[in-house]
Amino acid sequence: MEFSSGDGGRSGGNDVELLSKTLQVEHKLFYFDMKENPCGRYLNIYEKTSATRETIIVPFNGIAWFFDIFNYYVTSDDQR
Repeated sequence: MEFSSGDGGRSGGNDVELLSKTLQVEHKLFYFDMKENPCGRYLNIYEKTSATRETIIVPFNGIAWFFDIFNYYVTSDDQR
């Protein structure tokens, strides 16, 4: 697993990129871009392949809930 800074995301419209990180897990490459626009801050998570781009957009106030769900799966996997 490799986690690094990157410029994977591209800003569009009034969106301002605040932070960009890239995570590589096995053959998968994920981009995490913290952005801000007139509606507020949000986390843009996506996986880009040569043919497609799958995106999840999480409002800033939902990031902690996302973290809780990911943590649940990590800890439940340890209990098996």
